[in-house]
This record gives sequence, structure tokens and C-alpha cells, in this order.
Amino acid sequence: MKLILIYGPPAVGKLTIAKEVAKKTGFKLFHNHLTIDLVCSVFPFGTVQFAELLEMIRLMVIEEVAKSDIDFIFTLVYGAETFKRFRDDDFINSIIETVEKHKGEVCFVKLTCSKKEQFKRLGEESRKVYTKLTDPKVLEEIEKEFKLDEKIPFVKSLVIDTTELLPNESADKIIKSLKLKNQRKTKSESDK
Repeated sequence: MKLILIYGPPAVGKLTIAKEVAKKTGFKLFHNHLTIDLVCSVFPFGTVQFAELLEMIRLMVIEEVAKSDIDFIFTLVYGAETFKRFRDDDFINSIIETVEKHKGEVCFVKLTCSKKEQFKRLGEESRKVYTKLTDPKVLEEIEKEFKLDEKIPFVKSLVIDTTELLPNESADKIIKSLKLKNQRKTKSESDK
């Protein structure tokens, strides 16, 4: 099984591009806001309880998916996901250990874009479906405290600047670079 971990700061296209990769490959998509929105319904964003429950749920899902040998995509904002109480590096290492324990592989993809484009994207309607960050001032405050555009230092990451690329072009770069195959069977293939 293969886990494609797409990371980067808010509004660089993680979910949009992950959806394109999923559509083109048949990989399942488990994006970060599924769990963020779930945990926010009980604990305030950024609290210790929020961070602990968020990490626990994510690792449980990743464990079950890895055990089931299902290829999937996970998204996150490296540097801010687990807040001050935990180190994101520990969380990333837990993901790697969990996947590798089940003979899987984690492939890292870091997305980035220009600050001007990022601020423009913050206001897009698609961000309002989830509790995504939409305020440029809040993003600037968070960026002062957390290093949101950092590469994960201890893994090899494919880096894609999405500023000038359409989502399907970024997805195609990921698919080509990671040599992903389309796992969806066409009607004629499934009839054989």
C-alpha cells in the first residue's frame, strides 16, 4: 500500500490537488479537515485536548487503512497540525512507522505557491465548506508562530509550486513523479 502525504501551508491547493490525484488514480482521500472539523465539534482548535484527540484519530485511521492495504492520500499543514504540545516530526514519524509496519510506503509531496496567490486563494468559496482559514491577517499571525512553509527535514519530498499550475497539472506531476497507476477498473475490464 502507498500513502501519498501532501503537505504545505494553507491555500496552496492541498485538498484540490489531492482530489484530482484521487480521481485519476483511485486512491482514497483522507484529508486533514475531516478530522479537524470532527474534533472541533468537541474541543476548541489548538487546545491540548484538541491536539491529542486529533493525532489519535488520524493514527487510528491510518493504521486501519494500512492494515487493509488500501492506497490513500492524506493532507496536512506541517508545522502547525499538532501545535506546541507535540512536535509534528513525532507525528510524521508515527505515520511512517505505522505504514511501514504493514509493508507500506509513504511518499511526501510538499506544495507551495506565491504569497500573492495564497492570499487570493484564501477567499475562495471552496474553503468555506470546511473550517479552513480564510483571513490573510490570521495566516500572517500563524506564520509568525509556526514555520508553515518548511519542508519536512528528514524525508525526501517532491516539491511543487502550484502558483501557475492548474490542479490537474499539479496532480499529473505527482502521478508521473511517484509513478502512480490508475487503479480504477473500467466497465470492460471488470467484465473480463
